[in-house]
Amino acid sequence: MLGVTQGTNSLVYDPLLYRLARKFLPNNLKANIPPPVDVSDPHSDTTDEDTLTVLLYDPTSKSEGSRYPIDQEGNYFFESSNSGGNHGNDFRTFNLHNFPRRQKSFPVALVQGNQTNIINVPNPYNGNFPVWNSEPLPITRSNGPVSLTLTDLTFNQSSPGEVGELSPTFSTATDDPKWKNAQRTGMSIQDPTGNSAYTALSYLEPVWRIRQWVIRTEFADFLPEEIQHARQLTVPQPGCAVPLNLVIRTNNTLIHIWGLAGSGTLQMTNGIFPGSTQQIHKPRRTYITFTTSDSSGQLFGCKQSRIGTKHIETWTFARPAIIYESIGLAASDNCLFFAQGEDSEPAALELPRAEMSSGYRHKVCYQPLPYEPGAVIDLQFILSRGLQFDFYVTPKRPQVPHATD
Repeated sequence: MLGVTQGTNSLVYDPLLYRLARKFLPNNLKANIPPPVDVSDPHSDTTDEDTLTVLLYDPTSKSEGSRYPIDQEGNYFFESSNSGGNHGNDFRTFNLHNFPRRQKSFPVALVQGNQTNIINVPNPYNGNFPVWNSEPLPITRSNGPVSLTLTDLTFNQSSPGEVGELSPTFSTATDDPKWKNAQRTGMSIQDPTGNSAYTALSYLEPVWRIRQWVIRTEFADFLPEEIQHARQLTVPQPGCAVPLNLVIRTNNTLIHIWGLAGSGTLQMTNGIFPGSTQQIHKPRRTYITFTTSDSSGQLFGCKQSRIGTKHIETWTFARPAIIYESIGLAASDNCLFFAQGEDSEPAALELPRAEMSSGYRHKVCYQPLPYEPGAVIDLQFILSRGLQFDFYVTPKRPQVPHATD
């Protein structure tokens, strides 16, 4: 391991010996000196201030598998790491989101197949963490028209070394008919040191915060002023598009509806749909491509190129779709789409979406349409904001089940 950095700080590995060699060796020998490994802005907007980046010299790619920080009791943080990047042939980085932040250093298991290698990682965080106080169950929280009660907690663990899984039980109450059909969504668990997961964290922390959201999803539950309409739209033919350029903005969230795209290949030049003169968006430098497939093959993809001053994006769609971008969409929120033909009521668009990301806060998304080219439809767009509820609890250590004969 060569170094670590926290948050959005950059990281440069350039040993003094290398710097001196570049300065004093003859030019014919300088070519053999490795260049500096510059992890400039290692997280960009893909992570947050609580993330740790680890730089390794790893010529055998041992860090390319799974990576698990380990606490003082030997429990693994399973929801912790994601891919970092390669820096030359032998240098690699990876990010850690959850780890024992109160320890000055901690081991990380690098697991690849049946092989496990352990490295020790120093912790640059200073340990000035807030103090949380837990409450006895049941706990009731109110947010606007909804009250949510945490009535019970169950902790499960299938084997030693696993942190386990938290299963809470909630009950919801409201007198507002617009929230009667609301659903719980997006639960997460945090500890006061900055760790966050969906199942469980280290039991060395005496208090966890359970964060739960409640959100509306039914069309009839929204007020007219919460709904944007686009009427009498013709589903485009393959390779064509219908620009909309609609914006839904709330607090720190922006949903930008680019328009409708036909199936097949669609080429945008400098953010302009074919056959249009209106710039829909400013092209991004890169996309972290995320595509999903069904029986028809690829659902959604993009290739980029430049010809002089032209930035060309070649998009591929398996079927007609709504194309939109989201910026700052929280885990508690959802962008809802409803459509109706000439003789039907609004129905939710339920075909699976796909997305491409150029950062943690920015995504370009593909919402397939269940209509054929030439169909005339009305669309409704809703940004549904979730209500947040926080509960402070004492985690119970799970009992590992005994094997039975």
